[in-house]
Amino acid sequence: MIHDIDKLTEQFSLQIIGCSDPEQALIAIYQFLKNHFPMNLLNVLIHDTQRGIFHYRIAVTDERVMIVDEKVKLSTEGRNAALQTLNTAVQNIPNTKQNPATTDVAHYFSVKENGSSLSLTKRIDGSHFLLIGLFAWGVGLYSEIHVQLMKGLFHSITSVMQNIQWQLEVHSEKKRLITENRYLRKRIGYRIVGEETGLQEVMDQIKHAAPLDIPVLLIGETGVGKEVLAHAIHQRSKRATQQLVSINCAAIPDTLLESELFGSEKGESTDELESKQGYFEQADGGSLYMDEISEISLMAQIKLLRCLQTMEVHHVGGKRFVSVDVRVIGATNRDLEAMVEKGQFRQDLWYRFNVFPIRIPPLRERKADIPDMALYYARIKSNEMNLPYDFSFAPESMEQLQNYHWPGNIRELQNVIERKLIISQGKPLSFYELTDTPITPPPNKTPSSLPDFPILDKVIIQHVRKALLLSKGRVEGPGGAAELLGTNPSTLRARMRKYGIKINRLLS
Repeated sequence: MIHDIDKLTEQFSLQIIGCSDPEQALIAIYQFLKNHFPMNLLNVLIHDTQRGIFHYRIAVTDERVMIVDEKVKLSTEGRNAALQTLNTAVQNIPNTKQNPATTDVAHYFSVKENGSSLSLTKRIDGSHFLLIGLFAWGVGLYSEIHVQLMKGLFHSITSVMQNIQWQLEVHSEKKRLITENRYLRKRIGYRIVGEETGLQEVMDQIKHAAPLDIPVLLIGETGVGKEVLAHAIHQRSKRATQQLVSINCAAIPDTLLESELFGSEKGESTDELESKQGYFEQADGGSLYMDEISEISLMAQIKLLRCLQTMEVHHVGGKRFVSVDVRVIGATNRDLEAMVEKGQFRQDLWYRFNVFPIRIPPLRERKADIPDMALYYARIKSNEMNLPYDFSFAPESMEQLQNYHWPGNIRELQNVIERKLIISQGKPLSFYELTDTPITPPPNKTPSSLPDFPILDKVIIQHVRKALLLSKGRVEGPGGAAELLGTNPSTLRARMRKYGIKINRLLS
């Protein structure tokens, strides 16, 4: 056996030598293992013992290599079962339906058939373990000979796979940082305009609330920048390295709100072709920004309150609860206390959100910030539109901007600046037409100086649909819609949910 192991180790090393990239190495490893073990699928995942999560990163089949980003939250039984095997280098599971941890995985991926699993476990740090799993359809396919053979190959396989995983993580982190950097530059730049003047009190409150991991309620008129301040809270919290997920509660119909928030299971009762995570699970470990919470129906408020109290979500059409760890930031432009008195908003839910309310002043109360803000947005919009000419402000322009009431707040200021940049054609910007009546074009008409231009959401929907048609409904993998669009499959699925794009309807 020793001689056989040495020979196999040498064969393994020869098979992966010369692989030019991680994907080619994964194909070589898969082919080598399939020559010696029953196998239909090779998985690579990270077991986060502190959070009780299996974070799937790689899946290899006969057809393709898939770089994935799927987090399976383990049940209490599954978590205990997984913890018991941490000191076992090679584990043989004859029937995946009889192990609580693999049962959780099967439930997450909607796998109903029985299978056999042979897994390798290697510690990465105090709470993270690398798991390499061989999976085959059928029961009891791995023998003691397979276990002993895998123990002999353990160090060779785990060392190579850990290096591949590290390369993929570095690449993924680099892409994430580039994307996040672009987003932040577009969204809030490198600072919040007015944080040392008109927003100083607000920023002081954020400074105190952000590190405490408590619910925060942002209160302010439409367009005052509540989402930007939600990002500021998240970036100053201990969850800054995790995701901030945003949802506009008013933009989702009541019939879909529950599944969007808490997720849904594949099946006839939900009319879903595949199980999907809700916003709470997507934000697990990070923050969830819920804009316009006042628009949630009373029935949905009951379920939201239970989720906030227990930090558990129940998929629509599902049978179990899934634990989540989410910091909630709510926002509203309405008087929730008055809505409570009228029976339009639950008092217990208001108490839950109102732990730390932060009131954001409208733009008309912070007019000293307007000159700095106008200059800032003119620079941002000029760069975004790639204008072929420079901009400047007329001498009287700042006084004109400060004398206006700004019922639409910062959002209206941005629109006014953008419109002026377009029609100025390089002439100094002046705002003599500003009065106490907001500047808006007549209904169903486009200003004569501007072309008929589709809104961004419509362009995104058309682009996603085209990618799905070209990929014949495939979301991930080589030739999939995510690859065509240059985005993460999870991000694409989130956009499909947001815009109500259904693959079955698209291809029918």
